[in-house]
Amino acid sequence: MPKTYSKLTIIIHWLSALLIIGMMASGMIGSKLATDAPLRLTLIKSHGTVGLIVLVLTALRIILLFTSKHPENLEMSSWRQQMFAWNHRLIYLVIAGLTLTGVGMLLTSSIGIAPLNISPDAIVDSLPRTIHGILPKVFLVLLIMHIGGVIHYQIKHGKTFARMGINRS
Repeated sequence: MPKTYSKLTIIIHWLSALLIIGMMASGMIGSKLATDAPLRLTLIKSHGTVGLIVLVLTALRIILLFTSKHPENLEMSSWRQQMFAWNHRLIYLVIAGLTLTGVGMLLTSSIGIAPLNISPDAIVDSLPRTIHGILPKVFLVLLIMHIGGVIHYQIKHGKTFARMGINRS
């Protein structure tokens, strides 16, 4: 078994992380700006476009999860291993949910799925919009758990960062 994930998996992981952080920022900032603010329109259009890119990257990452070799499980208790696995599954599920509810917002607003056609005042209140407003908070909790677990394991055992391309020996 390899000691690290594949280069492609590592690239997709870190690229997705950066794009998601950018989307969280653009979503939070864009939702606070006045509806007619030019920056809001730019942020919302980029948010939608990047969301579709993240969906593709997440699908690729899931495919790689099942088709490529990856390092053996980290040494930890079975309950921690289960928490680790469920955290990852839930992160993937929430990313899919965010993408689907984003598309759902566009479709229920009769905008279509072309993010560049988005206009903030055209987005109607709907169930997808409500769920899309809740899921980032769920994602943030999962992300904090993920990062906390990685840092905790890295401090205690020192193997985690290298598996994801940081400080390879």
